[in-house]
Amino acid sequence: MSQQRIAQSVNQLSYNLFERPVHPELFDIYYKQQFLQGEYEANIWLTGCNHVIQVFNGKNCLTELLCPPNQLLPTRGLVDTFSFKGEKKFDHEWAGGFGYSINSQVEVMSQNVYEQTHKNLVQMAKKRGIYLPFPQWTKGLYAPFSYVDFEAGWENLHVQTFHAFPEQLTIVKTQSMFTMPASH
Repeated sequence: MSQQRIAQSVNQLSYNLFERPVHPELFDIYYKQQFLQGEYEANIWLTGCNHVIQVFNGKNCLTELLCPPNQLLPTRGLVDTFSFKGEKKFDHEWAGGFGYSINSQVEVMSQNVYEQTHKNLVQMAKKRGIYLPFPQWTKGLYAPFSYVDFEAGWENLHVQTFHAFPEQLTIVKTQSMFTMPASH
């Protein structure tokens, strides 16, 4: 895939949930992190001002995607998809007692509120999490960025993402919880 900016509107972003892994060759991956925690393994990929989160436990995999509408995606294993507008909440029970929930919010701000929020998120990202700015896409004072903060417990993974779109004075926020079945 080419590493060029694809013009996108926040309102065109889509959320997709799969009960399967997706292949990394489908994405421009600007940053990736993989880790093993307790009974599960997780991948976090930043794909521009988008993300892919995959959680594996045994033979089971759940994949959360935030991507532009023109992203090539498989249809097999697709559980749900929706456009990002306003606030959304979605819960899903998956194989063997696993739980998943996401809360998402598209926040369009005034210029002053956006500038302060942008600065606050960048400061917070310097202390913890994964922060990836995209200065090559900047058309003004502020660079678009993705910021991911996560806590990996033994039986759950809690992930917060913030994707900043300065040209649209918008932050897309997600908060996801992947819960593994209790070990006996």
